[in-house]
Amino acid sequence: MLSAKDGLPLVKQAEQALENVMHLKTSELRVPVRKGYSLAWDTILSSQVYITHNLHELGAPQLSKSLCSKIQKILGVETIAAVPLTSKQSVVGATLIGTKQDRITETEIDSLTAFANQAGMAIENVWLYRKLEQAYQELETTQRDLIEEKQ
Repeated sequence: MLSAKDGLPLVKQAEQALENVMHLKTSELRVPVRKGYSLAWDTILSSQVYITHNLHELGAPQLSKSLCSKIQKILGVETIAAVPLTSKQSVVGATLIGTKQDRITETEIDSLTAFANQAGMAIENVWLYRKLEQAYQELETTQRDLIEEKQ
């Protein structure tokens, strides 16, 4: 895996290279998935880690095999772990972690899973907070409308 000293500059370089290849910002890249989409995503959606040496298994069909190969080469990644982000027994997303190593150890998988579980709960908390804010705004608007009607 990337060491802390390699981290940010390498990530920024890879991000710029990927944006040049894909012709879109990496922050705009979305791969929507559902059950039956692929074996890789069925595994992830069942809350299991999926490990591969071929990024195309995770990007198909939205991302072509050649694009996935270019991305994997730019990143210098040999092995990819797709780790589900879970909260309350449901999958709310996934994170992909790549390494130059040929394999990912059980200890690394356990650490990634623990991180992903925390991230999944944080994502759900943000969603819940936004729903609460929206409900509060609607309540406030309704209250204001009722007060104006009585006047």
